Amino acid sequence: MSIRKKIILVYSICIGIFIVLNLIIYSGYIKKILNEFEKQNIIESVNRLKKILALEEENLLNMTKDWAAWNEAWLYLQDKNPAFVSNNLTVETWINNKLYLLSYIDMEGNVKFSGCYDEKINKLNQCEEELIKKIFSRYKATQQTSGYTGITFQKEIPLILAVFPVMKSSYIGPIVGYLIMGRLINQEKERVIKEILSLNSFRVQNLDSLSKTKQQEFLSGSFPLIKEFGKDYEVSIVNNDFFGEKKVLISFNSSKKFLFTVQNIEILVLINLMIWILSGVVLYFTVKKSIIKRILKLTSKLQEVEQDRGYTAKPLYDEIDYLQRVIDQYTKTLQKHISQIEEDSKIYQTIAERSEEIIVFFSKSGDIIYANPKAIDYLGNESFTISNEKVKSFMKDFLSQKDEETTSWKEIKLPDGTCLSAWIIPIDRTKGTMLFIAHDVTLYKRERDKIFEIAIRDPLTSLYNRNFIEDALKRAIGSAKRGEIYSLLFIDMDDLKKINDSFGHLSGDNAIRAVSKAIKNNIRESDIAARWGGDEFIVLLKGDIEGAKAVAERIFSSIKNIKLDFGGQVINLSVSIGITTIDGTKNMETVIKEADHYTYLAKEEGKGKIKSFQ
Repeated sequence: MSIRKKIILVYSICIGIFIVLNLIIYSGYIKKILNEFEKQNIIESVNRLKKILALEEENLLNMTKDWAAWNEAWLYLQDKNPAFVSNNLTVETWINNKLYLLSYIDMEGNVKFSGCYDEKINKLNQCEEELIKKIFSRYKATQQTSGYTGITFQKEIPLILAVFPVMKSSYIGPIVGYLIMGRLINQEKERVIKEILSLNSFRVQNLDSLSKTKQQEFLSGSFPLIKEFGKDYEVSIVNNDFFGEKKVLISFNSSKKFLFTVQNIEILVLINLMIWILSGVVLYFTVKKSIIKRILKLTSKLQEVEQDRGYTAKPLYDEIDYLQRVIDQYTKTLQKHISQIEEDSKIYQTIAERSEEIIVFFSKSGDIIYANPKAIDYLGNESFTISNEKVKSFMKDFLSQKDEETTSWKEIKLPDGTCLSAWIIPIDRTKGTMLFIAHDVTLYKRERDKIFEIAIRDPLTSLYNRNFIEDALKRAIGSAKRGEIYSLLFIDMDDLKKINDSFGHLSGDNAIRAVSKAIKNNIRESDIAARWGGDEFIVLLKGDIEGAKAVAERIFSSIKNIKLDFGGQVINLSVSIGITTIDGTKNMETVIKEADHYTYLAKEEGKGKIKSFQ
C-alpha cells in the first residue's frame, strides 16, 4: 500500500473514533455533570444569601447591644434622666443609623419612648404601641437573657428587629428595661443584595400576603424550592419570622449558568467534527504537496542512482521502507567518519588533560569529540564516555541559543546548583567544530545572591523591604494596564505605641515580628508581603477584591489569636486592614493612598477592622 493510501486510511479511522467518543462522552457524562454543576450553583447562591441576611441581623443586634449598655439610657428608664430623649434621640439618630424603629420599654412592658421614621416625609412618628408590646411579649416568651433578633413585616415591608436588655455601661448592674431597634429591608437593600449575588431579582415577602393555595404550596414543599422557567430558575425559602411563625418567604431569580453549554453542545460537536474534516483535507493536500511528492521524487531519484550503479532494488512495502533502507546504508558510512574523528581527538586530549578549566571539544551537531577530566567531574560521572547523552543534550541546549559564527559567553546553572561561566569559540567553521571552555563561579554567585537578599529584605521581620515592594508595585501596575488583576492590602498594627511605652521597644519588636509571621503564614506563594515602615505592612496579591478579602480575613483572624506575654501580662495583638484594587488608571502613589485611606477608616471605626471600597 502506498504512503498516500495509508494516510487517507489512518485519517478516516481517526474521524470515526472521534465521532464515537464524542457521542459517548456527551450522552454519558457531560449532561449529567452540567446538571450537577447547576444544582451546586443554586445551593451556593442560597447559602450566600442566608449568610448576608444573617449578617444584617447580627449587625443590628450588635448595635442594639451597644446602645443598651448606655448609662444615660439606664438612668432614663429609672426616670432619673428626663432630658435623655431630647438630647440624644433626634431624627438624625434614625437617619445616621438607617433605623426605622427605636423604642425603650420598662421591665413591665410599658413603652417609655418609641419612634418610627418615615423617610418619605422625613418625619419621626409614634410607633404603634400594639406592635411594640407584641415584640416585647415575643421576647419574654423566648426566655432570653440577652439579645434576640429576627425578621417581621411592617406594612408588607420586611423589617429586621433586635431586642436587648438595658444595663449600665460594660453590661453591669441590674436590668431596668429593654431596647428595641428595627431596620427595613427596603427596595434599595434588596437591590444591593441582588447585585452582590448577581441575581435577576430578589425579594422578601410576607407569606400571609399570598393566596391560601400559594401558602400551602410553599409550606408543604422541601427547601430550597426550585422551579425552572426557560433560561432562569426561581428559588424560594420559607423561614420563621421574629415571632416564631413560618411567614418569611425569601425568593430570587437567577440565570442558568450552564444553559448555553447544555443547549449547544450538539452544535459544538458537529462544528468540531466539520473543523476536523476540513483540517484533515487541508492537511492532506499540504502534506501531499510538501512531503509526499517530495518523498516520491526522492525515491525515484535514488532508484535511478542505484540502477546506474547496477543495483536491482528489492520489492518495497512502501516508499518510507525504501528510504529507510537507503538511510541505513548512509548511516554506516557516517559511522566510519565518526571513528576517524575519534582517532583525531587524541591530539587535543594531550593538550587539555591537566587543565583546571572545563574543556569540551565538539561538533556543530553536538557530538562530543573530547572532554577533559575536569569536564567529566562537572558534567558527567565516573563511567563518562564520549557519547554520554547527558552531556550531549547539555551542549545542544547551549548551541540552540548561539550563532555558530561568533564567539559567545553564557552563565550556566547545573542541576546540582553549580554555576559556570562558559565560552563557546568556533574552531573550524568548515567542519563546524567548536570549543567549550568554562570555570566554576559558584562561590562568587552565592556571595552575590546573599548581598542581593540583604538588600531586598527587612532585617527585623525578614519580609521584603520598601524598595522591593515599590518595584513590585510598579511592575504590577504595568501588568494591570495589560488587563491583569491585582489587589493591595495595607495593614497597620493597632496600639503598638502603647506596647513600646509600657514594655519597651524590644517588646514592640517582638510584636512586629509576630504580626509579620502571621502575614507570611497566611498568604500564597505568589503574593508579596513587605514591611512598609514602622508598624505598617503591605501585601500585593494577584487577583480580584474578593480574593484579597479572603486573604485579609485569614491574616486578621491569625493575628487576632496571637497572645504575647510581656512580663506576666498577656497582650492580644490587633491590626486594621485597608484593601484596594490595582488597575491601569492608578499610579503607585494613588494605590497606596487608597489602601491607607481604607485603613484609616477602619481605625476610625474602632480599630481591628477590615475596610475596602466595596
